[in-house]
Amino acid sequence: MPVDNSKLKNDNELKFAKEQGFFEKSLTMRLMIGIAFAVCLFLFLHFREVRIEVLEINSIAPKYVVAQVDFDYFDEKATIILKQEVVRDLGKIYQVSEKEIRQRRIEFENFLIHDQDWREVAGDQSYESMYKNGEIVERALLQVRFTDPRTFQKIENVKYPIENFLIYTPPTVSEPLLVPRPIWEF
Repeated sequence: MPVDNSKLKNDNELKFAKEQGFFEKSLTMRLMIGIAFAVCLFLFLHFREVRIEVLEINSIAPKYVVAQVDFDYFDEKATIILKQEVVRDLGKIYQVSEKEIRQRRIEFENFLIHDQDWREVAGDQSYESMYKNGEIVERALLQVRFTDPRTFQKIENVKYPIENFLIYTPPTVSEPLLVPRPIWEF
């Protein structure tokens, strides 16, 4: 059976056309399709749903939980008991009232201004140096803390800075008292 050569040529031309299509010719269309694909891929990856189980507070987890961060179980009762024991072991820590210190500073400045007898005792000290010394004493009194030897030792054991702590326990705090000479010398 003879095959028609012209028909065979037409079939081959349709299958293997040498012309480029519209999308193959236009560089702009290729870029737009590439950008559209990249945007779709970005949006898909960016907005994909990540399922995270949220655990309820004070409830038992329904299955095994793996934490990505270290955590500790908080025992409130044990913490309260330990805090009470620590407070029971420590003595009192005293400080001079800030209001009292400010009041005494004002009295000292008024003494320097109104009573010139201090010049005989101070010798060659000027008013400015006496004023600066008053500031230094005020700052030191604001920072100083008084406690008993046992509490002082505990503070030292926990490596808390002890440069502003002095061992002195006042007999009473309800009435004003004079601080002993060794404390002033320190």
